[in-house]
Amino acid sequence: MLPRIRRPSAIRFAAVALAASAAGLAAIFAAGCGGAGGSAKSRYLARANAVCRDQAQAIQRLPAPAIDLAHAKRGKLKLMAAYFDQAVPIVKAHFKQLRALAPPPGDSAVVQRLLARARELLDLLGALDRQAHAGDVAAFRADLRAAGQASSDTHALALQYGLVACAR
Repeated sequence: MLPRIRRPSAIRFAAVALAASAAGLAAIFAAGCGGAGGSAKSRYLARANAVCRDQAQAIQRLPAPAIDLAHAKRGKLKLMAAYFDQAVPIVKAHFKQLRALAPPPGDSAVVQRLLARARELLDLLGALDRQAHAGDVAAFRADLRAAGQASSDTHALALQYGLVACAR
């Protein structure tokens, strides 16, 4: 589904930058299992997976600028700002939906830990948006690296919980 943040390269980096938040949120809540008649955990994962798919589809519909942020100049960040102006509200809305889901019995602590990490990713996305608007290349790159690490950490936590569909 959504890619993880990796080293900056000449790929459609705008989508990858957003994926630091979106994929982290999606990885936390997506799984290919579960159904209406299953356990509380499988029902939870099924509902969260629906939110994840909706978010992924909404993000994929956005036209992302093709920018190599490893070498981007200040003016190129303005293109990213326009993208983030559309993407940030999508991610925030879906994060709110995910937070509203009651975790399965006995999984509250792990879900809260995953939500906290996802919140960090969302905060970093907001910071990236502000830095893109300001044209602050150095701060943008620093937070992009932090978002990459947070994305990797979130994916690892999600996999430990058994969520593999969006962690690919």
